[in-house]
Amino acid sequence: MLRFCERIRKKKADWESEDDGNEKEYDDFKDCYSDMCIPDCFSSDQRVYWLYKFKIDMGHNGSLHCRIQHSSLCGSCMGTKKENVSCGRIKMRFKYTDGGNADFITLCHELDEFLNEIAGGEENRAEYIPYNQLNDIQDVIVAYDNELPVGSASFKKYDNECAEIKRVFVKKEYRGKGISKSLMELLENRAREQGYHYLILESGEPLTAAMALYKKIGYTIVPNYGPYQDMPESICMKKKI
Repeated sequence: MLRFCERIRKKKADWESEDDGNEKEYDDFKDCYSDMCIPDCFSSDQRVYWLYKFKIDMGHNGSLHCRIQHSSLCGSCMGTKKENVSCGRIKMRFKYTDGGNADFITLCHELDEFLNEIAGGEENRAEYIPYNQLNDIQDVIVAYDNELPVGSASFKKYDNECAEIKRVFVKKEYRGKGISKSLMELLENRAREQGYHYLILESGEPLTAAMALYKKIGYTIVPNYGPYQDMPESICMKKKI
């Protein structure tokens, strides 16, 4: 990986040191960033890491041939940056937005339907509904398969050091492809950049897949916080980021 990182950094330095002649190549490289779902807010080192993870190879004559291997961000897929993905293969992209985004709102409705089914009806989770409103959520990430929104995650301020994760959801047919893990990684990066040191969340035993993911990526169970203190069905978790 180190050798590859040096290679990418050298190429970037070459572009930046030239007065002309490399504009097209650099534009292609920036397009590749976009197509490979690398957010603009990522630092140079974060971009290098994702470029390595996607195994983007510098082709002949400076052209970019982007072969996406299996990764936690893109799922299992294979393609090039100018080709449409077919045959059931997915090409994921992630969009930063807020609680007013229409795709995020639609996914949240689907999440509520999923939770209602688990709980045996909306009336059995009515006490949770006031704490899942979207109007105070400013940081959202939506995952897309081409133009189809397939998953989302968000956080909101809890206090000056801690943000609360809200509304994590992936459509049923897209589960098991690493999308939730990628959403959580991007969400943690976003929260860290905003100066937060901890993330907290509320879940529950019936959400077995979600609980397993949270534990796997470093969240630990803590005493129930805030509005969940008197809700024994809730399980609260926390992670230092």
